[in-house]
Amino acid sequence: VRHAEVPRSDWRERVKACGLSFAELPGVCWARSFYSEYLLSDVWLRRLGLDEPYWNERASYKLSDEGAWRIERACFELHSMLLEAVDEVVRSDILLDEFGVPRELWPQVRSSWERRDTDFIGRFDLLWDGEGEPKFAEYNADTPTVLVEAAEAQRQWCQEVHTDKGQFNVLPEALAAGWRSIAFELLARSLLEATPTSSSEGRGAQPTSLTLAIAAQGVRHQAMVAANGELPVRSWYEQRA
Repeated sequence: VRHAEVPRSDWRERVKACGLSFAELPGVCWARSFYSEYLLSDVWLRRLGLDEPYWNERASYKLSDEGAWRIERACFELHSMLLEAVDEVVRSDILLDEFGVPRELWPQVRSSWERRDTDFIGRFDLLWDGEGEPKFAEYNADTPTVLVEAAEAQRQWCQEVHTDKGQFNVLPEALAAGWRSIAFELLARSLLEATPTSSSEGRGAQPTSLTLAIAAQGVRHQAMVAANGELPVRSWYEQRA
């Protein structure tokens, strides 16, 4: 159920304090580096009525326990189905080529899959009107997107605006538990996090991810930032192989 809300007078400062640095960018191109300035300039965004900020506090959505359970169940089922699809891709040279996986990484990708290396996080984009089953639109696995929004800024908003209510997601707790599982499984206390400087989203999510890792089990970390927006992926995978 959609509810109208009154935005906090200081919402810009509040969400930026959470690390959400791209809150005021137009929602259609919050990751400005992904788009050409000429194709989506501010002038054209205003003309098209697409200059709404990415962060919007004018509405909230109330979910029933049954609705939240339906979304959660759909995510588990979809994740299992996608793992079956990944297995098909990993076993096929043709499909690995089709998906653009660099050939020099094939041995590492296959070894990781055969070892069943621990996954960490995934984000589903679902289409759902509250009736029937949610429809699958997109899956981003092991990517940092939406961590700042859902684990930090969204929770802050809920605690300040609706003190008697809560979120149905437990993302911060789940992330901390995930880090504990990974640290225990690998018997490791070190973490290397790499992010390109060209992505404000990646830079914003990194502190959230690292803070939860440290809180989970005293995991030491080192952040790698590439000045030109490119990361030494090949050398990193070779060291891990």
